[in-house]
Amino acid sequence: LLKALHEKLWHEAFEGMERFLTRLGVPDRCIELVKMVIQQCAHCNAFTPVPRRPRFGAELASHFGDILMVDLFYLWNRQYMLMIDEATRYKVSARCTTKDAEQLMHVLLNWWIRFFGTPRVIKSDQEGGVKADEFSLACDRYSIHRQLAGSDERGEHTTTGLVERHIQLVKLAALKTEHQCKAQGLNIDQDDIVTEVTMHQNFMLEYGGYTPAQAVLGNNPRGLYEPTTDSIAANSGALDKTPDTMEKQIR
Repeated sequence: LLKALHEKLWHEAFEGMERFLTRLGVPDRCIELVKMVIQQCAHCNAFTPVPRRPRFGAELASHFGDILMVDLFYLWNRQYMLMIDEATRYKVSARCTTKDAEQLMHVLLNWWIRFFGTPRVIKSDQEGGVKADEFSLACDRYSIHRQLAGSDERGEHTTTGLVERHIQLVKLAALKTEHQCKAQGLNIDQDDIVTEVTMHQNFMLEYGGYTPAQAVLGNNPRGLYEPTTDSIAANSGALDKTPDTMEKQIR
């Protein structure tokens, strides 16, 4: 309101000065310089309203399951798909054997839609499998809108920055975890490592004081191991020379 009032007063002052100069017989070419004079006035500039920020249209996720962002990434000569909810940052990684539309939709169906339902929008880059007619037909069947990312002058994607940043986090954590497993002599499948580090980031990363798991599930699930446990099997498991599947996960 104050900005609008100031602009109104500024325009009224300008119009009053213009009428005053016109009555004095000042040439029109001089009247055109009035705005320039006002812009160079230190007193006037001290009360210049802050310019409005440019407005542009943007689509934001309003709740979990509204907008799902997907992207492919490569690690250890294997291909994976990262699926992340835009509103809560809850994410899932899964192995993709190929890049065709049937395989991508199969991964989406088994790793996301089966548990969380169909999203309203799927955001992706210009991936060939996502652009394919088979993927389009599957999206139409589930009433899913595809939103493909463009690119700027530098060739960088304009709408998939979130999923690409989380891919960097997953790859970095997976490489560190694999290195630690080898140092401890644990034979862990690389697909399990990628799935594990993706899930643990849902429990540890915080946004506004809450983790993605809290936003989706309401609470963080129990950890795999409690140091204060009284279980004999839990304490003696550290001495096993051939740990089972559960012991490998705890380690």
